[in-house]
Amino acid sequence: MTRSRTRREAALLSVMLLVFLVTAFFSDAPFHPDEYFQTLEWTGHKLGVVDASDLSWEFGAKIRPWLLPAIYFALAKIWTTFFDVAKSATTYFAFATFARIASSLFSFYALFRLFDFSKRWVPDSRQGLHALVFTTAGMLPYLAARTSSENVATSFFLLAFVQLAGDRRLEGYVLALSGFALGLSFECRFQMAF
Repeated sequence: MTRSRTRREAALLSVMLLVFLVTAFFSDAPFHPDEYFQTLEWTGHKLGVVDASDLSWEFGAKIRPWLLPAIYFALAKIWTTFFDVAKSATTYFAFATFARIASSLFSFYALFRLFDFSKRWVPDSRQGLHALVFTTAGMLPYLAARTSSENVATSFFLLAFVQLAGDRRLEGYVLALSGFALGLSFECRFQMAF
């Protein structure tokens, strides 16, 4: 039972999306070194921009998840239809901005789904406050722009949670899609199993 979206909610969600995109565009440094050294740098290696000898020791030990660098590699292939990533460091760092924007959009989508799902527990008299608090939640835009495994794994987990908790029938396809999203969450960050 999804309530219809009010103009205020639509306006707040639009502003939230704009803030997410602007934050992703202007976030030019990683929040944590893993964000670069465990994802984008490995993507750069696959693209031929980064030499294997420059990668962290985890690369040789093969102890980090493969999925997130693979996702960014697929994004890089889309990016290279417009720009040559290997041409210069400038375009490689521009690709990093593109990856942050993609991560931010994915996180926004997961939070958007969570917002719609959570409205069912909020009385009608508090819907405006719920939308305001949800869309202005402090560090979310900055954290959503991170190319970290924690960010992407959390987004996959939220999508699975909303699907499982929101569908009362729990038909086979719902379970399959939720299980797939939970598996992707685990593959991005093994600690999500806990």
